[in-house]
Amino acid sequence: MPKLRTIADSTSKVKGKLDSEKWHWHYAEALMETEPSKQARLIAEAERAILERYFELLCIAPAEIEQHGIDLENAVCYLSQLRKTDRNA
Repeated sequence: MPKLRTIADSTSKVKGKLDSEKWHWHYAEALMETEPSKQARLIAEAERAILERYFELLCIAPAEIEQHGIDLENAVCYLSQLRKTDRNA
């Protein structure tokens, strides 16, 4: 008899997917904001979300750090450049 999937099984898979995408949302918001005072706050939020994702991978799926780490590192570097540009404007 096949095992029935429970709602909890499905929820945990969906939650993991949503958590992994959370930093993308914050990152996109920071990139698209044009008002400097808002952008600085959004950059900080994006950096925090990226750090949370890194620690999530480190604790839950360390094998995936190599695969996703480059994207996280590139995002942090770009946010840093964006912050410098914002200060010089």
